[in-house]
Amino acid sequence: MPENLSVEEMELGTRVNNALTAAGLTTVGDVLQLLKQSDDAVLALQGVGQTALIKIKRYMRDEELID
Repeated sequence: MPENLSVEEMELGTRVNNALTAAGLTTVGDVLQLLKQSDDAVLALQGVGQTALIKIKRYMRDEELID
């Protein structure tokens, strides 16, 4: 299951990986849960901006985790 993969597997770049890890989000599933709360919840993470959010959502769609 993609949800069990580490955030590094999303290939978002070092800065975004570090930001997600610093926020305690270590798996794709962790990021997915936060994303399901709202886009703003993801954007509230320090080091995560609009471009990173787009990349995260693109990955989730490609893996068919979100619509």
